[in-house]
Amino acid sequence: MNHDEAKRMMASERYLLDELASAEREQFEEHIFSCRECALDLRAGAAFIDQSRMILGEREASPATAKVVAEAGPSWWAAWLRPAIAFPVMAILLAAVVYQAGYELPGLRREAAARKTPALLASASLMNANTRGGEVPEVKIQQGKPFLLFVDVPEENNQYASFVAEFYGPSQNLLWSLPISSDSAKNTLSLRVPPVHGSGPYMLEIRGVNANGQKGPEIARYPFELETQSR
Repeated sequence: MNHDEAKRMMASERYLLDELASAEREQFEEHIFSCRECALDLRAGAAFIDQSRMILGEREASPATAKVVAEAGPSWWAAWLRPAIAFPVMAILLAAVVYQAGYELPGLRREAAARKTPALLASASLMNANTRGGEVPEVKIQQGKPFLLFVDVPEENNQYASFVAEFYGPSQNLLWSLPISSDSAKNTLSLRVPPVHGSGPYMLEIRGVNANGQKGPEIARYPFELETQSR
Protein backbone atom coordinates (compact mmCIF):
# COMPACT_ATOMS: atom_id res chain seq x y z
CA MET A 1 0.00 0.00 0.00
CA ASN A 2 1.40 3.40 -1.00
CA HIS A 3 0.46 6.82 0.31
CA ASP A 4 -2.01 7.65 -2.49
CA GLU A 5 -3.88 4.41 -1.89
CA ALA A 6 -4.00 5.04 1.87
CA LYS A 7 -5.43 8.51 1.33
CA ARG A 8 -7.95 7.37 -1.28
CA MET A 9 -9.37 4.63 0.92
CA MET A 10 -9.21 6.79 4.11
CA ALA A 11 -7.06 4.12 5.71
CA SER A 12 -6.28 6.10 8.89
CA GLU A 13 -9.94 6.69 9.72
CA ARG A 14 -10.99 3.15 8.81
CA TYR A 15 -8.09 1.73 10.83
CA LEU A 16 -9.30 3.55 13.95
CA LEU A 17 -12.85 2.39 13.26
CA ASP A 18 -11.71 -1.19 12.72
CA GLU A 19 -13.27 -1.20 9.24
CA LEU A 20 -10.21 -2.51 7.37
CA ALA A 21 -10.03 -6.11 6.28
CA SER A 22 -7.24 -8.18 7.79
CA ALA A 23 -5.04 -7.90 4.70
CA GLU A 24 -5.64 -4.15 4.36
CA ARG A 25 -4.92 -3.65 8.05
CA GLU A 26 -1.59 -5.45 7.82
CA GLN A 27 -0.65 -3.48 4.70
CA PHE A 28 -1.52 -0.17 6.38
CA GLU A 29 0.45 -1.06 9.50
CA GLU A 30 3.48 -1.74 7.32
CA HIS A 31 2.88 1.53 5.45
CA ILE A 32 2.78 3.81 8.50
CA PHE A 33 6.29 2.74 9.49
CA SER A 34 7.61 4.42 6.37
CA CYS A 35 5.02 7.20 5.90
CA ARG A 36 5.30 10.04 8.40
CA GLU A 37 2.14 11.77 7.14
CA CYS A 38 -0.11 8.75 7.65
CA ALA A 39 1.48 8.08 11.03
CA LEU A 40 0.67 11.65 12.11
CA ASP A 41 -2.89 11.30 10.77
CA LEU A 42 -3.34 8.14 12.79
CA ARG A 43 -1.96 9.74 15.94
CA ALA A 44 -4.17 12.82 15.50
CA GLY A 45 -7.24 10.65 15.01
CA ALA A 46 -6.53 8.67 18.16
CA ALA A 47 -6.02 11.89 20.14
CA PHE A 48 -9.25 13.27 18.72
CA ILE A 49 -11.20 10.25 19.94
CA ASP A 50 -9.70 10.52 23.43
CA GLN A 51 -10.47 14.24 23.68
CA SER A 52 -13.98 13.80 22.34
CA ARG A 53 -14.67 11.14 24.94
CA MET A 54 -13.54 13.55 27.65
CA ILE A 55 -15.79 16.34 26.32
CA LEU A 56 -18.79 14.04 26.05
CA GLY A 57 -18.24 12.87 29.62
CA GLU A 58 -17.86 9.24 28.61
CA ARG A 59 -15.32 8.68 31.38
CA GLU A 60 -17.93 9.66 33.95
CA ALA A 61 -20.81 7.82 32.34
CA SER A 62 -22.92 5.38 34.28
CA PRO A 63 -22.24 1.65 33.81
CA ALA A 64 -25.41 1.34 31.70
CA THR A 65 -24.35 4.22 29.44
CA ALA A 66 -20.83 2.84 29.12
CA LYS A 67 -22.29 -0.53 28.11
CA VAL A 68 -24.40 1.07 25.37
CA VAL A 69 -21.37 2.96 24.03
CA ALA A 70 -19.26 -0.19 24.11
CA GLU A 71 -21.94 -2.24 22.34
CA ALA A 72 -22.31 0.45 19.69
CA GLY A 73 -18.78 -0.40 18.64
CA PRO A 74 -16.80 1.39 15.93
CA SER A 75 -19.96 2.66 14.21
CA TRP A 76 -20.59 5.02 17.15
CA TRP A 77 -17.31 6.77 16.43
CA ALA A 78 -17.76 6.61 12.69
CA ALA A 79 -20.05 9.63 12.73
CA TRP A 80 -17.58 11.62 14.81
CA LEU A 81 -14.72 10.93 12.43
CA ARG A 82 -16.67 12.00 9.34
CA PRO A 83 -15.57 15.46 8.11
CA ALA A 84 -18.98 17.10 8.55
CA ILE A 85 -18.85 16.51 12.32
CA ALA A 86 -15.15 16.03 12.97
CA PHE A 87 -14.11 19.45 11.67
CA PRO A 88 -16.48 21.49 13.91
CA VAL A 89 -15.58 19.41 16.97
CA MET A 90 -11.87 19.75 16.18
CA ALA A 91 -12.40 23.51 15.95
CA ILE A 92 -13.96 23.48 19.43
CA LEU A 93 -11.07 21.44 20.80
CA LEU A 94 -8.57 23.80 19.18
CA ALA A 95 -10.34 26.83 20.65
CA ALA A 96 -10.21 25.23 24.10
CA VAL A 97 -6.49 24.56 23.74
CA VAL A 98 -5.83 28.13 22.54
CA TYR A 99 -7.83 29.57 25.45
CA GLN A 100 -5.96 27.48 27.99
CA ALA A 101 -2.58 28.32 26.46
CA GLY A 102 -3.33 32.03 26.06
CA TYR A 103 -5.29 32.83 29.20
CA GLU A 104 -5.57 30.12 31.83
CA LEU A 105 -2.01 28.82 31.88
CA PRO A 106 -0.30 32.25 31.99
CA GLY A 107 -2.67 33.28 34.79
CA LEU A 108 -1.86 30.15 36.76
CA ARG A 109 1.86 30.72 36.22
CA ARG A 110 1.60 34.32 37.46
CA GLU A 111 -0.37 33.18 40.50
CA ALA A 112 2.16 30.46 41.31
CA ALA A 113 5.04 32.93 40.90
CA ALA A 114 3.29 35.45 43.16
CA ARG A 115 3.05 32.85 45.94
CA LYS A 116 6.82 32.35 45.81
CA THR A 117 7.67 36.06 45.68
CA PRO A 118 8.10 37.99 48.96
CA ALA A 119 5.62 40.85 49.28
CA LEU A 120 4.38 43.41 51.77
CA LEU A 121 0.74 42.90 52.75
CA ALA A 122 -1.52 45.54 54.22
CA SER A 123 -2.48 44.65 57.78
CA ALA A 124 -4.63 45.92 60.60
CA SER A 125 -5.06 45.03 64.25
CA LEU A 126 -8.66 44.56 65.37
CA MET A 127 -7.78 43.49 68.89
CA ASN A 128 -9.25 46.69 70.38
CA ALA A 129 -12.25 46.81 68.04
CA ASN A 130 -14.38 44.25 69.89
CA THR A 131 -16.62 46.90 71.39
CA ARG A 132 -20.09 48.02 70.36
CA GLY A 133 -20.48 51.70 69.60
CA GLY A 134 -16.73 52.31 69.66
CA GLU A 135 -14.54 53.74 66.94
CA VAL A 136 -14.45 51.60 63.82
CA PRO A 137 -10.91 51.13 62.49
CA GLU A 138 -10.06 51.83 58.86
CA VAL A 139 -8.10 49.43 56.69
CA LYS A 140 -6.56 50.59 53.41
CA ILE A 141 -5.54 47.95 50.89
CA GLN A 142 -4.59 47.70 47.24
CA GLN A 143 -7.41 46.50 45.02
CA GLY A 144 -7.14 42.79 44.24
CA LYS A 145 -4.57 42.16 46.99
CA PRO A 146 -4.94 40.01 50.14
CA PHE A 147 -4.40 41.55 53.55
CA LEU A 148 -3.90 40.52 57.16
CA LEU A 149 -6.15 40.98 60.19
CA PHE A 150 -4.93 40.44 63.77
CA VAL A 151 -7.59 39.48 66.32
CA ASP A 152 -7.87 37.89 69.74
CA VAL A 153 -10.45 35.39 70.95
CA PRO A 154 -11.71 36.49 74.40
CA GLU A 155 -10.15 34.31 77.11
CA GLU A 156 -13.40 33.82 79.05
CA ASN A 157 -14.77 31.59 76.30
CA ASN A 158 -12.58 28.57 77.05
CA GLN A 159 -15.62 26.30 77.50
CA TYR A 160 -15.86 25.80 73.73
CA ALA A 161 -14.16 22.90 71.95
CA SER A 162 -13.20 25.15 69.01
CA PHE A 163 -14.20 28.35 67.25
CA VAL A 164 -15.10 29.66 63.81
CA ALA A 165 -14.37 33.04 62.22
CA GLU A 166 -17.05 34.39 59.86
CA PHE A 167 -16.30 37.23 57.46
CA TYR A 168 -19.17 39.47 56.29
CA GLY A 169 -19.27 41.95 53.39
CA PRO A 170 -20.90 45.39 53.08
CA SER A 171 -24.31 43.81 52.39
CA GLN A 172 -23.97 41.72 55.58
CA ASN A 173 -23.52 38.66 53.38
CA LEU A 174 -21.26 35.87 54.61
CA LEU A 175 -18.19 35.75 52.35
CA TRP A 176 -16.29 32.93 54.05
CA SER A 177 -15.77 31.13 57.34
CA LEU A 178 -12.64 29.67 58.91
CA PRO A 179 -12.47 27.01 61.67
CA ILE A 180 -10.13 27.83 64.58
CA SER A 181 -8.79 25.24 66.99
CA SER A 182 -8.83 25.87 70.71
CA ASP A 183 -5.01 25.84 70.76
CA SER A 184 -4.82 28.48 68.04
CA ALA A 185 -7.35 30.64 69.90
CA LYS A 186 -4.97 30.93 72.88
CA ASN A 187 -2.74 33.25 70.84
CA THR A 188 -3.33 36.30 68.68
CA LEU A 189 -4.76 35.15 65.34
CA SER A 190 -3.22 36.31 62.08
CA LEU A 191 -5.89 35.91 59.40
CA ARG A 192 -4.99 36.20 55.73
CA VAL A 193 -8.04 37.67 54.00
CA PRO A 194 -8.38 36.89 50.26
CA PRO A 195 -8.88 39.85 47.87
CA VAL A 196 -12.29 41.50 48.21
CA HIS A 197 -14.19 43.68 45.75
CA GLY A 198 -15.26 47.12 46.80
CA SER A 199 -14.86 49.45 49.73
CA GLY A 200 -17.30 49.65 52.61
CA PRO A 201 -18.06 48.27 56.06
CA TYR A 202 -16.87 44.72 56.71
CA MET A 203 -17.07 42.62 59.83
CA LEU A 204 -15.36 39.61 61.33
CA GLU A 205 -17.32 37.59 63.91
CA ILE A 206 -16.04 34.83 66.17
CA ARG A 207 -18.39 32.10 67.33
CA GLY A 208 -17.78 29.22 69.69
CA VAL A 209 -18.32 25.62 68.60
CA ASN A 210 -19.25 22.92 71.12
CA ALA A 211 -18.06 19.32 71.18
CA ASN A 212 -20.99 18.28 68.95
CA GLY A 213 -19.93 20.69 66.22
CA GLN A 214 -22.81 23.12 66.87
CA LYS A 215 -22.08 26.83 66.65
CA GLY A 216 -22.98 28.95 69.62
CA PRO A 217 -23.81 32.67 69.78
CA GLU A 218 -21.41 35.38 68.73
CA ILE A 219 -18.64 35.87 71.29
CA ALA A 220 -16.65 38.60 69.52
CA ARG A 221 -17.40 41.11 66.76
CA TYR A 222 -14.76 43.07 64.87
CA PRO A 223 -16.22 45.69 62.50
CA PHE A 224 -13.92 47.75 60.28
CA GLU A 225 -14.10 50.07 57.30
CA LEU A 226 -12.26 48.86 54.22
CA GLU A 227 -10.92 51.25 51.60
CA THR A 228 -9.62 49.73 48.37
CA GLN A 229 -7.12 51.76 46.37
CA SER A 230 -6.15 51.30 42.73
CA ARG A 231 -2.54 50.47 42.01
